[in-house]
Amino acid sequence: MLTASEEEPEHSGLAASYLLAEAPFFSHQEEDGQKTDFQAYPIAVYGEKGSGRKRYVINAALSESRDGILYLNIRRSSEEVLKAMMELMLYGGGRVTAIEGAEMLSAKQQRELAEFIIKRKMKTVFLFDRDPGVLAEEERLAGKLLRSFQNRRISLPALRDTPWLERSIRACLIWTNERQGKQIAGIRGEVMDALLAHPWQGNFTELSAVMELFVSAAEGPFIEREALAMLEEGSRKARSGLAPAPGREGLNLRQPLEDIERDIIRTVLEQEGMNQSLAAKRLGINRSTLWRKLKED
Repeated sequence: MLTASEEEPEHSGLAASYLLAEAPFFSHQEEDGQKTDFQAYPIAVYGEKGSGRKRYVINAALSESRDGILYLNIRRSSEEVLKAMMELMLYGGGRVTAIEGAEMLSAKQQRELAEFIIKRKMKTVFLFDRDPGVLAEEERLAGKLLRSFQNRRISLPALRDTPWLERSIRACLIWTNERQGKQIAGIRGEVMDALLAHPWQGNFTELSAVMELFVSAAEGPFIEREALAMLEEGSRKARSGLAPAPGREGLNLRQPLEDIERDIIRTVLEQEGMNQSLAAKRLGINRSTLWRKLKED
């Protein structure tokens, strides 16, 4: 039997947001020579949490979704969730959609989703933590859904298994310098040795969290050995952030589509500090359209 999470009345079971192109400090395509554009849909991208699945999708679908990718995170199985997903995908007007948690749906719902995507020719990317073939063997993924992307599966390596770990660490330092407005010139040798030996169970997410701490605490031009005392703190912070948790982003699907859109707009505004220009850019609309929608609220 396919497993599905139990109904949780305090939140809807579906989170929706938009993924926008930003300057990342890593790119799988650049490193392993894969093509940077998706050639056909649907497609599946899988890898450990924090391994850059969403970033990979943004990079690969950039030419088709410069105004953002619709990201749907399924948290439980219900007909209500499936219906809302389909409505949001249709409402997206041809926008590339990334779906995480498809294995949470029942076998029947997965088949319906596959039929919907194929019939409507939706540009869809499925994200998984594990190989979809293994999920199918465990009867957590319906055969029809698996076959929809059978020959279009991309596996992302864990950071610790890549040949470009040191390059990623140095690139992350540059990226973090820019974020924090600092000019840390480099990393001491013994610190780099420790970072290269670290298991990086949280992958790029963990590396980013650790580097944020290192750069923030640095008082000189280099990351010194004293920074290693913060390595475990950054790792714990990143791993806790990778754990799924219900929150404000859950949508109330027991309401009309217009109200779902309103809730998405409110959430994005809150996340952008009520900055309408940033919120409009993230939503893929101009500021005047956002202002009009807020006025209608």
